[in-house]
Amino acid sequence: MERHSLPDAGTDGAGRSGPRRRRIMIATALVLTLAAGTGIAASTGLLSFAESCEDSAVRLDLAVSPDLAPVVRAAAHRVRDKRVTSDGRCMDIRVDARENHEIARELSDHDKEPKYEAWLPDSAIWAVRADGLGRGVPLTAAGSVAVSPVGIATDRSAGTSLGWPGKTYTWSQLATATTASETVHLGTADPARSATGILALAGIASSYARESGSDSWEDRTDTEASPAPGKPTRSPQPDRAVRSAVPDRSKIPKKPTGPSGTAKPKPTKNPKATDKPKKPKGSPAPGRSPSTDSTRRPAEPERTSDANASLDADAKIAATARLLAQRLAPADSQILRTLSAPGSSRNEAVFLSEQAAFTHNFTASDKDDLDLFYPTDGALRLDYPYHLVDADDLTLDESRAASRFLALLGDSVTVRDLTSHGFRPSTGTAPYVLVHTAGGRPPQPYARSATGIDPVSRDLLQEMLGMWTVTVQSARLTTVVDVSGSMQSAVPGRGGETRLDATRASLLRVIDQFSQEDEIGLWEFATGLDGPRDYREIVPTARLGASVNGKPNQRARLTEAFTALKPVPNGATGLYDSTLAAYQSAQAGYARGKFNALILLTDGANQDRYSISRSTLISRLKGIRDTKRPVPLIAIAIGPTGDEQELDEIAEATGGAGYQVSDPSDVQAVILKAITAVGQSSQLKRD
Repeated sequence: MERHSLPDAGTDGAGRSGPRRRRIMIATALVLTLAAGTGIAASTGLLSFAESCEDSAVRLDLAVSPDLAPVVRAAAHRVRDKRVTSDGRCMDIRVDARENHEIARELSDHDKEPKYEAWLPDSAIWAVRADGLGRGVPLTAAGSVAVSPVGIATDRSAGTSLGWPGKTYTWSQLATATTASETVHLGTADPARSATGILALAGIASSYARESGSDSWEDRTDTEASPAPGKPTRSPQPDRAVRSAVPDRSKIPKKPTGPSGTAKPKPTKNPKATDKPKKPKGSPAPGRSPSTDSTRRPAEPERTSDANASLDADAKIAATARLLAQRLAPADSQILRTLSAPGSSRNEAVFLSEQAAFTHNFTASDKDDLDLFYPTDGALRLDYPYHLVDADDLTLDESRAASRFLALLGDSVTVRDLTSHGFRPSTGTAPYVLVHTAGGRPPQPYARSATGIDPVSRDLLQEMLGMWTVTVQSARLTTVVDVSGSMQSAVPGRGGETRLDATRASLLRVIDQFSQEDEIGLWEFATGLDGPRDYREIVPTARLGASVNGKPNQRARLTEAFTALKPVPNGATGLYDSTLAAYQSAQAGYARGKFNALILLTDGANQDRYSISRSTLISRLKGIRDTKRPVPLIAIAIGPTGDEQELDEIAEATGGAGYQVSDPSDVQAVILKAITAVGQSSQLKRD
């Protein structure tokens, strides 16, 4: 029996049936599964029909993720054909299939008139990206239309070598198995353009953190779901509570069912077509791998206070990102092509959603089918959120029509259409035939609820994007650190550790995220630091792998310089003069083709009464800013005495932004998130 024949459908002995016959059988099973227990939408009163559309119809323009667009477009056609109304007026729904990253960039600039009344991307991640520096077009989350778990798909040879389907893995174990192998190469769609890619990267980071006993990535998760329907999406400040970018998972039955909701069909005698591998003597119970129970959360490793655990997790995810950057596809639509690419550019495994695997396998020949691994420590998913775009600017008719159409996307007809295209409805449940077609088999935990890692927070996603930015695009960063006397103040609850101590430790972790091709330099500032000047360049900005005048390489020099930073006992904060001087220097050293930025860290406001004024500083920064050669300022206020509002006003003049951290140890996370936000803003201005 072929792999995608329904499990209870026998063969006629004439060999494998062709793709066309298989498509008919799968489609029939999906329709039968979903039709059971459902009524006709019109009989429920969900659809209302008008005698005529005498009044002008309410027009709504929707931007929709390309994979979901066919389903939404079909629903829009039904609305027009059946003359469905909203408050007595017909609805004219126009569906535009657009790449999610393109819409996110367009909506990140509030100065531009939005082209759409609603947006349906594949993930809530894109609302975070669209918000950018907090200056994007307001988005109001109204609900979720569909979901699709994210896993790792392999070709048949790689699946066999990795032990599919009997062997299960955590995200970190899968990453290790597919990046350390000489025969299995893992690829991804560009995480800057792919929600699947960035979710998988975040899953791996969290898994590495748990594995090492570190809190570095794992604690930046949140159990709360996406913004509640009707609530505008806004990026919070780094030290405030965050909302998750992935919704809570609905509980899914542990035992998969067949097309009619009955017990899972029995496998055939053909071992290659068997859904459930025969249990060898001494093997664990069904549904469990030798080391992991796939129906419950993996045991937490023993916690350690060793700071090396955090560095180890950071180093592992950075190394994984660097390897993935060498096996990259520009977008989701192109990642599957890498599985058949010639020579060394060929991937044998890729990050993929269940829906994308379903679509591929539905039409593929048997030899080209994909196997799908579902990691045991977190079923990350695309959540297909429905957003109202600038809801306050919509007319009442537009707003009500948009809500009406969202309700129609949840009717039985659309749910059947969703499943026939490989999507799970927003409840998360799915007929076994969908999972089977996508390449899922027991004991892979395809039917798990959210019992693995917590939903990925927007903080972690932004950090992953920042790390990815500096991985694929080399950076040139000049760091400017406040060494005024107040930086020797103790951080509460840290056993006497000072603000400068914690800041220094965080900056040392930042350096580990960068490659030898990245350029980093160091300045310090405080009044009276260098004669009449408030600032001093300690290590000129240069490649981390470069040796300077026969001295140790730049990374070693920076590590030594950061470690040697000391507060100036009677020094005050000479903010304005130092900011201008460092910015001018960073501009003069602009490196084309790299992400250029100035990173300034301070715990106070300007205290140099002889310096230029704030208004003069802002005016001069605006005057010398060059959008074709952007050098945004990332200004971080440390502790309660830092003035985030002032820093944001100063940074905005350069195309950057101000941030605040209560704990200096959060500096690393904020820098990575800021790189994502200001990098996107700078790119938009260049375009």
